[in-house]
Amino acid sequence: MRSGSRIVQLNRRTHSILDETAIVKKFGVSPHSIPDYLSLVGDSADGYSGLPGWGAKSSAAVLAKFLHLERIPKDCREWRVNATNASALADTLCREWDRAVLFRRLATLRTDIAVFNDGEELRWKDRRTLLTNLPPGWMQHGSKNVRQRRDPNARRATVLGQNPKPNAADHGEFYR
Repeated sequence: MRSGSRIVQLNRRTHSILDETAIVKKFGVSPHSIPDYLSLVGDSADGYSGLPGWGAKSSAAVLAKFLHLERIPKDCREWRVNATNASALADTLCREWDRAVLFRRLATLRTDIAVFNDGEELRWKDRRTLLTNLPPGWMQHGSKNVRQRRDPNARRATVLGQNPKPNAADHGEFYR
């Protein structure tokens, strides 16, 4: 990765773009260390907790100096950084090492796996194409779920013991 103004993060929610300088300002670590940072602090959006005791400040302080997990000495006296309860953090990192490496792997964008050949493969085709590729038996359970999402009274009627009939115009393709 080059230093400077290369885009390194796009936040789709806020429509903001962060370059390397903004990443360092926001997280306290360089873009190269973000997967390691996330492995320590966790990422609730991606479903991993991080390591107990490792917060944003201590993770940033340690990774700003050592960049990657493998470079962090096991003995916290060698860290020489401003991290609260460094001894406990070092113990946790040693004890939870396999989880930290797993979390880093989950936080790392993979570019070496072929997911699709062309952007057109990701384009939505139509419902009929989607429905023909569903696993066997899904329609029996899936049709009820689809009906409940589209018709707010369907769940209420089912709870009351009634059997709501699908509206053919809205739901017919799911019941054929």
